[in-house]
Amino acid sequence: MAPGITNRLLAAASAETRDALLAAAEHVTLEPKHPMIQPERPIENVYFIETGVASMILGDTTRADQLIEVSTTGPEGFVGVPLLLHAPVSTANVFVQIPVVAYRVPASSFKAAVAADPAFHNLLLRFAHAMLMQIAQVATCNRIHNINERAARWLLMSRDRVDRDTFPLTQEFLAQMLGVRRQAVNATAGELQEAGLINYSRGLITVVDRVGLERAACPCYGIIRDLFDRVFAVDGVPSAAEAGTEADATAISI
Repeated sequence: MAPGITNRLLAAASAETRDALLAAAEHVTLEPKHPMIQPERPIENVYFIETGVASMILGDTTRADQLIEVSTTGPEGFVGVPLLLHAPVSTANVFVQIPVVAYRVPASSFKAAVAADPAFHNLLLRFAHAMLMQIAQVATCNRIHNINERAARWLLMSRDRVDRDTFPLTQEFLAQMLGVRRQAVNATAGELQEAGLINYSRGLITVVDRVGLERAACPCYGIIRDLFDRVFAVDGVPSAAEAGTEADATAISI
């Protein structure tokens, strides 16, 4: 990893490409609900996240109870995949869910850097594929796993991306992330807390027992984590040791 760079894509880029992107970038700190991509609006910037979590939300934007998170992005990636795929606008809503520190790069500078470096372009395409797989996996997870399993999976993913055990999270956000009502979130958080896995107080989540939380989570946590690890494997293919056993039956292939 390049010194001082925590975003995995930037760290894996060539020094020349990384320097070009950072020269054009603005280092920003963004608070929850800050819009990063808005539906049907031109995508003016991409964000290489250093810490924090961005959420992609889909659904009926006129009804808060009809919105659901379909993917998240942290230091393993960047926000702005549609630009990589030559789509100047998106139908999705991407916003900050846990405070984000990121390099914000203008769309023109991003496209120029990608065009000049085929290896970096290929790396970003592998990341885009992992994002598509994540969306498919989350859709499957929302259909077949119970709310406690999904909540444990989501909390682990968020903890990994902020790289600390305590992070801010409101009931409103967690309900939207899981596609349930706030009453269900209260019950789920209470059960996880009673089991000694988390502590939830005044909008702050603390992961108390990570090992126990992993046991409580559905297999989708490991499947999604491994998706992004594959992005950075040599030639995009993990070694036999990294690949481990065959994926769980709930894994989706594209």
